[in-house]
Amino acid sequence: MVSIPSEGGVERSLLSWLDGVGWETHGQDGGQGASVLDETYERSSHQVIYWDLLAERLVDLNDHVTEDNVDKFLSSLRRDLDADNLIDGNRDFHQLLTKGKKFSVTLDKGGGSETIYVDLIDYDNPDNNRFHAVNQFSVSRETTIRPDVNLFVNGIPLVTMELKSLAQDNDWHDAVSDLKDYEDDVPRLFVPGLFNIAADTMELRYGSVGAPTEFYEPWTDAPKEYTDEDNQMKESVQALCNPGTLLDILKHFVFFEKRPGGDAKIVPRHMQYYAVNEILDRVRKGVHDRGLIW
Repeated sequence: MVSIPSEGGVERSLLSWLDGVGWETHGQDGGQGASVLDETYERSSHQVIYWDLLAERLVDLNDHVTEDNVDKFLSSLRRDLDADNLIDGNRDFHQLLTKGKKFSVTLDKGGGSETIYVDLIDYDNPDNNRFHAVNQFSVSRETTIRPDVNLFVNGIPLVTMELKSLAQDNDWHDAVSDLKDYEDDVPRLFVPGLFNIAADTMELRYGSVGAPTEFYEPWTDAPKEYTDEDNQMKESVQALCNPGTLLDILKHFVFFEKRPGGDAKIVPRHMQYYAVNEILDRVRKGVHDRGLIW
């Protein structure tokens, strides 16, 4: 009889797969991985961003951001996490993640000032960013939540994952339900978020921040480097969550749609993502075959 992994087993497997595609992971030993970053970067439990880590990266990534003015910039960025409506806040923060944030800096000569755009993420040179995957990231606001796994880029939470085990009579639908509760209880964690992942022992689904259950989709295709015919879950995790694909989706494949009853965030399905990139490759190579994307 084949044993079914517990939720902890699913969590450890997922972290090991992320480690294999370039994430700095904490928690593979079964411990509370987030506590390692919490201690290193002195995060208090009410904070959703590793501010000290982000400060380090901002100084390195931006010529005009220095140790003398980075705290002023971060004070302004903290206010961008305050949103009365999650999707509105997510849309506005997505602009900051992809376009940069305006910041007034003092010039060395003459004492004047100049307005610049500060990059939070380096898309041109991904190796300049820090990619962390940790388990048991606890956030306490009005209530306390502790998602199973979170992915951070430069200390900013972009993906929140909730994992279940069929051995405990829970599946990915229950994980989506928990994620929706987390969004309601601590929306601040999801203001910077790209998408969420709900998974159980056998299946994985991903959905944009604020998405209802019916819009959580599987990721069932992968480039050759991530293909694993014996482990569909591993293939999905590595194909969707490798740093290159994650940043590409964040930068180029997100849009917000106005709908009756409230706006919606749209992220691509796997066939759309790969088809668009294949078309772009053909254009760059001068190949003009036509195709259909759905």
